[in-house]
Amino acid sequence: MLHGRGYLWEAAPLFHPNDSDAARTFVKDQARRILHGEIAAVIHALRWLGTHHKLKGKRRETLERICGYFHNSASRMAYDVYLAHGLPIATGVIEGACRFMVKDRMERSGMRWAMTGARAMLDQRCTYLSGFSKEFIAFRIQRESRRLYPGSAFNDPDCRLPLAA
Repeated sequence: MLHGRGYLWEAAPLFHPNDSDAARTFVKDQARRILHGEIAAVIHALRWLGTHHKLKGKRRETLERICGYFHNSASRMAYDVYLAHGLPIATGVIEGACRFMVKDRMERSGMRWAMTGARAMLDQRCTYLSGFSKEFIAFRIQRESRRLYPGSAFNDPDCRLPLAA
């Protein structure tokens, strides 16, 4: 949906002053229609506005390119159906990140996951891929030392116990 909204923002100045309330309302209304599965109605509205505003030249080409995008992508933009089934909707960049973070690790041959195990694995994968593994391990050692040995964790830099009596 985010990608489609970019096209709506590109269409808005064709009909409304740039960055105006009318342009924001236009984008919001058309995005709502897209989320409700009304792609054909959005395309029809865009073309009607183009005719009504008598767009010509580059502006008309821009509008036709935008309408072409929505027409060609309509089969992949069944957001109302996706949302009704509880499926997430996102851009290709987000989908690619999810595939890299989740699918590539979690859907290997023969793998089955309980929710708690999957969550723990994804937490570890995110920590590793973000480059914070060393910091996380140090944090865990410190926290577990405090939990297991309250007041006497010698590997805890905050521990103030004397080494010899």
